[in-house]
Amino acid sequence: MAVFRSKIRYSHRIISVTIYVSIVIPFILFISRCEAPDRFYRPDMPEKLCCIAMIDIDSSASSYTTSYIYPYFLEFGGDTNNIRSVSFEKSYQSEYPEELNDSLRDFSFTISSSEGFFKEFQSEKPLLNPFGFILDESISFSGGEKIYIHAKEKDCPDIYSEVTVPERPADPELISVEKEYIIPNEPVDEIWGEIDSLKSASIKFSFNKNDSQNQYYALIMDGIHSWKWAPVEREFSYFNFSVKECNTPGFFTRWHGLYLRMYPEPPDVYDGYDGYEGYYASYASPVNAYFIDGNKIPGKKCIITLSTQFHGLWANYRGISMYDNYYYNSVRIRILSIPVELYEWAQSLYYYDRVTQDPFSEPVNITGNIKGGHGVFAVCRSKELIVEFDPRY
Repeated sequence: MAVFRSKIRYSHRIISVTIYVSIVIPFILFISRCEAPDRFYRPDMPEKLCCIAMIDIDSSASSYTTSYIYPYFLEFGGDTNNIRSVSFEKSYQSEYPEELNDSLRDFSFTISSSEGFFKEFQSEKPLLNPFGFILDESISFSGGEKIYIHAKEKDCPDIYSEVTVPERPADPELISVEKEYIIPNEPVDEIWGEIDSLKSASIKFSFNKNDSQNQYYALIMDGIHSWKWAPVEREFSYFNFSVKECNTPGFFTRWHGLYLRMYPEPPDVYDGYDGYEGYYASYASPVNAYFIDGNKIPGKKCIITLSTQFHGLWANYRGISMYDNYYYNSVRIRILSIPVELYEWAQSLYYYDRVTQDPFSEPVNITGNIKGGHGVFAVCRSKELIVEFDPRY
């Protein structure tokens, strides 16, 4: 009888342990998969199309080749490194790996005005997601004209947008140019030593605000450079800059689709280069534009001084061991009149970048003018200021 009771107690213990394990282990697994400060899970949201079009309709490849960049510097096929580019992307969530390499199926789009179609596209086979193209230079729009875009894809809702083309900005007027050598905060390592000074230039200029209301502007800088031993070979690159002085407040944020070459790769990117110890690889860095609310320009004249380093971590190209053989032929400042929708979209990105690392900040909604999807559709007008360096600098 005692043996029978012992067997019963043993059986109850086994059942209890089994029930405990079957409850506790799934609970632990569930807790371990819950959201954390560095990991969160969202519900499987419906797919949507995103369109980003920040088109400078006055840009041309006749003076500078705006499409120049080595293909392997780009992160993915949707970016064309051209200021007349349009890109489309179907949204996906990284929590669902099967969507990472998804394609655009039965994809088509049109760009038109009240006068008719400017661009029509219909894919005959699935396209790599994202997909980008460059708007032909023969296509032009005039100030005050309304431009429409419509795109659709097999598994996503159609997207629509319209924008009014702004007036072209006034001609910029050069005030002064100063070449200078500046001392970096920390020595810049070269493969055979350190650079203790960096080439720099400060360019002061002005431009008048247009008479029409609600004017918004963006500034982008690029230039022509060459090598000492190959003066005929000239290359074009975008590069970033700083604002030393300005009588109008503004902010920096990325101009989508444009890249500049950076040397060297930062420590969190650089993974070495086989066979060449100490070799610094290049990488593509986004181009930042400076955005200005024209309604805040005092006296209708914006006076601004921009500064750029030709060498260093923030230059467009820091030739490895080529410091004394690398020159700039010219610098170009592009002043763009932009639609209010683009200004508000850029401003929301600026605020988002400022608070994204702060867990106590209020959420920032990225604005846009794409109905049924995400992104921004903007047609811009521009004027340019070219500063030639003679001799090369």
